Amino acid sequence: MLYDISKIIERDDKFNYKLKEDVKDIPYELAEFLDGSKINLPFVSMILEECYPFLHNKFIKKEVIENSVKQGVCVHKIISDSINERKEFKLNLVVKDCKNSNHLNIAKRLITELNSFIYKYDIDQIYSEKTFFYSGYDCNYLGTIDLILKSKDKFYIMDIKTSRVNYVEKYNAQLFLYKKMFENASGKIVDECFILNPREDRVLMTYERLNNQEISRIFSKIKELKPIWQD
Repeated sequence: MLYDISKIIERDDKFNYKLKEDVKDIPYELAEFLDGSKINLPFVSMILEECYPFLHNKFIKKEVIENSVKQGVCVHKIISDSINERKEFKLNLVVKDCKNSNHLNIAKRLITELNSFIYKYDIDQIYSEKTFFYSGYDCNYLGTIDLILKSKDKFYIMDIKTSRVNYVEKYNAQLFLYKKMFENASGKIVDECFILNPREDRVLMTYERLNNQEISRIFSKIKELKPIWQD
């Protein structure tokens, strides 16, 4: 896919995006945003933090935030491994090194929900952790989509959450950015987008399109942003 840079980039423990070592085949559209191995593009999570700062609770303990991040990273890895090692129509849980019972329970529930989705939508292909960049007259950014699911000629985007906090407005903005990015990269139309969160009563949330005023606000914010590298 055009602008699919999943194989040539990596993220460090601070979630900075950078080129892998000895990468030679770099899309020329991306080259102008490079500073050595660093990619000077705002990424989706940064954009959301800037656009919706009022959603962040400053009184939450640092330890709670760190544990939530670790949980998300671990569960995402389990789901990604399960998808990458899929050998039949349904997904089977693949656990390589996690021994945290809470993480495993969340992952099991996610696999169950994903299998229900696979059967309901007759999914024949699933792509996990795909990174793209968007370059256009309106803005430039990059991001990593948790899941891209395909059924014949239809595509779906899904983002996985593992927190009890549900920010619908922010999630819709996230899906909007992913949808825009993927459609630009693939030339395909995304049929629907979803947030999958097994810890919420509404486990599968469907994307609701943003109004034009909100879209303009997000684009304006993206143009203002410059990546801050955390060494």
